[in-house]
Amino acid sequence: MESLVYIALFAPFVGSMFAGLFFGNAPRKSHLTGIVASALIFVAFVASATLAYHVATVGAVHVKMMDWIVIGDLSIPFGFLVDEVSVTMMVVVTLVSTIVHIYATGYMDHDKAYNRFFSYLSAFVFAMMILIMSDNFAGL
Repeated sequence: MESLVYIALFAPFVGSMFAGLFFGNAPRKSHLTGIVASALIFVAFVASATLAYHVATVGAVHVKMMDWIVIGDLSIPFGFLVDEVSVTMMVVVTLVSTIVHIYATGYMDHDKAYNRFFSYLSAFVFAMMILIMSDNFAGL
């Protein structure tokens, strides 16, 4: 289940990097940007929905990546906690983001900043997922 946490978190980041690095300064818009970004947000939604089923049947998932700050007896870890509350918000955020991404592929069709829009929108979803999944206030 730890891999699903990483997929749900980093799929929007990959979409943002794809749109920004490969098509960020393209002279014309590329519909591939919108399609790939939408597909990666949908992958994050599927991972979040699968995590929701896992949390409902088995229990919470806690991923500790590293000890961020260690001073004497004080230890502040950097990690992610997926419990009932956070997984509910993960599913809502990724579902709404998937719908917005799909709608925006047509709505933003005439805009000059089409590629940049998808880069920023996917980066926003990534930031929301970090905010939702962080296991402590220091991780925010």
